[in-house]
Amino acid sequence: RFLFPRDNDLYYKDSYSVSDKKAYSQRDTVVATVGDQELTNGVLQIYYWMNVYDFLENYGYYAAYVGLDYKQPLDEQNCQEINGTWQQYFLQRALNTWHTNQAMALLAEKNGLVLDEQYQDDLANMRGNLTQAAISAGFTSIDAMLQKDFGSIATYDIYYRYIALRYSASGYFAEKYNAFDVSDGVLEAYFARNEEELKADGNTVTVPVKNYEIVTLKLVR
Repeated sequence: RFLFPRDNDLYYKDSYSVSDKKAYSQRDTVVATVGDQELTNGVLQIYYWMNVYDFLENYGYYAAYVGLDYKQPLDEQNCQEINGTWQQYFLQRALNTWHTNQAMALLAEKNGLVLDEQYQDDLANMRGNLTQAAISAGFTSIDAMLQKDFGSIATYDIYYRYIALRYSASGYFAEKYNAFDVSDGVLEAYFARNEEELKADGNTVTVPVKNYEIVTLKLVR
């Protein structure tokens, strides 16, 4: 289990691993904010392990080639990409993922976007669906099932907060993506107006992002 942050920031702490008892006692501790929205250690734990699982699902076959042995403690293995440990790497990814989701959720609220009906139904039925999944898998409760994947401090309420925020962010992203005009004519006109600023590499053109609303992330110590 881990706590974040403690004596110093993500890039320099040798290890964030602590006992289950200490992690449980700090599960509601706020570790980061975006505006008035807060991230707790409990929710961060979900983001952390989801990033680990996503990485292994997408790159598991090549893990050994990049120096990752998922059967060994992540805080004892070097990650060359960040010149730190794999635990630090996944904590960075977890924090960045939450920051992105929270920023998009805030923009969705600001623009009055309503959560898609399917997402609303999923959230409304989540407890029942997870209860059935837990029973089918031989667990005594939802929490017991979640704790197998996300550690001993995971609970339904913590997982629900994670899913609800992800749905809000996904809804905002889908809304903006579907409304974005990427026709050939639009791209050609943009390139003509900004040809000197664009870098071309074969058939790939890097387009600078402009007029994007930045929501500042603050770490709480």
